[in-house]
Parts: sequence; C-alpha cells; structure tokens
Amino acid sequence: MTRILLVDEVKVVNYAGGIEKVLCDFSNEFVKRNYTVDFLCLDLEKGQPFYELDSKVNFVNLYYEYGSYNKVKYLWKKLHKEILRGIYGKDFYLKNIKDPKRDFFENEFISRLSKYISSNIPNIIICASGDSAYFVEMALDKLKLKIPYIVQCHIDAHRWFEFLQEHQLKAWKNAALGQVLLESYIPIIKQTGIEKVIAIPNIVWPVSKNDRVNLDISHNTIVSVGRVEKTQKRHYLLIEAFAKVAKEFPDWKVKIYGEIDDLNYKKELEKMITENNLGGESFFAG
Repeated sequence: MTRILLVDEVKVVNYAGGIEKVLCDFSNEFVKRNYTVDFLCLDLEKGQPFYELDSKVNFVNLYYEYGSYNKVKYLWKKLHKEILRGIYGKDFYLKNIKDPKRDFFENEFISRLSKYISSNIPNIIICASGDSAYFVEMALDKLKLKIPYIVQCHIDAHRWFEFLQEHQLKAWKNAALGQVLLESYIPIIKQTGIEKVIAIPNIVWPVSKNDRVNLDISHNTIVSVGRVEKTQKRHYLLIEAFAKVAKEFPDWKVKIYGEIDDLNYKKELEKMITENNLGGESFFAG
C-alpha cells in the first residue's frame, strides 16, 4: 500500500492555522482513498491538531516520539539568542547572525525525522513549506534515500520572495514538484529556475443546510476571520472600504475574529476606526 508522509515544521498541536487545516484535510482525504498516511510535526505542546483527523491518520509529534529536548542545551540556546540580541541589537542580529535557538530546532527536527523515515519509509513526502522541504532533503541525504517530495507554497507567490532563503530555494529545485495556490503564481515561482510547479487551490467544504445561518433574516454583519496581521490579511482594506459606505448603512457592523499578531498594527486599525467614526460599528471580536 502506498505510504504518504506529510511534514509541517510550524505549530500544529491545538493550532487553528490555515496550513494546518489544509494538511488535515489532505490527510483525511488520502486515507479515504486507502493510502497509509503519516502526519509529522515537532511541537513542544502535547496533544492533537486543532482540526479533526481521521482515526486512520497516524499523527506523530516528533518531540515526544524520541524523548523531549535536552532541557539544559535548549535553555542555553534560548539564552545564547538573547545575549546576542542584547549585544548586537535586534535589527543587526536578525540580518547577520544565525539564530542559535533556530539552529538547535533544525538539527533536532532533521535528526528525529531521519529516525522516523528509516523505520517508516514512505513512497512520497508532502512538505508544508520550503523549510519543511529542507528538513526532508537533509534527512533523506543523511539516510542516503531517494524518495520524491512535493513542496507547497501556501502564501501569495509575490511575497514568497520576501521569505525565500538559499537553503529553501535548493530544496524547491530538488523537489519532484512544487505546488502553489493560483495559476498566476506559477510564472513567479519559475523566475528562480524552478521548473516543476502546478497550481492546486485550497478546497472549500460545503456547509450543510442545517448548519447555515438563516439568510431570510438580515443580520447586518460583515465578518472577517483570520489573524490580525498587516501584510497578508490586510484588515485595513476592509475598514477603508466600510468607512466609505458606513453612513449609508447605519445598522451594519463589522466583526473581526482572529488572534492579534501585531499589537502595533491593531492600534493602527483602532486609530482608523476612530478617525472614521466607526467605533460603534467595527470592533475586534477576539
């Protein structure tokens, strides 16, 4: 039976992120089609993904699979990071010094991933990001295995370049395939010399009639769901747009649901709300 391994290097346990939703959906659909599915992460939090997983999906948190971190070494790496930030300043540190805590995490992930793959060899690997692909590539090199892997891009490809690092680009180029969300993103990715790229949009599950709000009644509410963050979610556009029509629709309001990524950005939005006299209509719902 074909074995599929999904790898996500960011938070997964109890985390309601969009990438995690996609990977859980992928996992559930694969097992319905009779594939064997392993879903791997390395997360210090104990538990399960926020989104429902089919009982046949083998969810593995590598942090607990092979014993937790050497706490003394981990704490030293955290302290080392803060010492360097204090000496060189945050901006210089971010641009010029490799994060010792991040370096420790990467080495742990690659080591534990190698152990898992050696005992549970997959036929194909799906990587949630360029970093995940890099970890997979390093693990496969360590094991001297040739297993095809797919690397995914879950963000606007125009912004992909902002985060792209040399090791990630190498992992993309060595992948069997790259996946983006829109057809228009393909030529953007290919500018870097990456040739094998396809577009697969995120799926949308239809809501059953029993679960739908009663649309015969006007609720006069515009709802935005997503973390409050400037460059990707751009709630300021929603507030700007609503400000243009708010006086014509005094009974309407805006509710923004999502965690606050940036308190300074939230203050900017609150200032916009105040300046446009939207205090009673627009608010953050948590």
